[in-house]
Amino acid sequence: MRKANDIVMEIDARNVCILALLDLSAAFDTLDQEIFQKRLENITFGVTGQVSLVEILQQNNIRYHFYADKMQLYKGASPKHISDSTTGLENCAGDVEAWINSNKLKLNDDKTEILLM
Repeated sequence: MRKANDIVMEIDARNVCILALLDLSAAFDTLDQEIFQKRLENITFGVTGQVSLVEILQQNNIRYHFYADKMQLYKGASPKHISDSTTGLENCAGDVEAWINSNKLKLNDDKTEILLM
C-alpha cells in the first residue's frame, strides 16, 4: 500500500515517478550455502563490516519495496529534474547489482524493467 500511495502522491504533486522492477528469482538458484550459513550464524540486522542492501538504498535516497523474489525501487522527481533522478536510480541499481553479485546471487535481467509514470 505504501508504494502505491507514494506514487499517487508524486503524480498528484505533478511529479513523475521512476520505478525499477528487479527480479531476483534466479538468485534462489544460485544461493551460496556458505554465505547463507554465515548470515544465519550472525543473525543481527546486517553483517558487521558489510553494507546491507537497505543501507545502499537509503544512501541513494531511493524508496523501495521487497517481495519474496522481487525488488521495486522508486523515486519521484519534478519533470525538470527527471534526468538527474533517472541517473541516480541507475547508479543505485548498479550498487544493488554489485551487492547482489558480491553475495553470489543473480539478478534476472530478462525480467527487469524500468517504468516512468
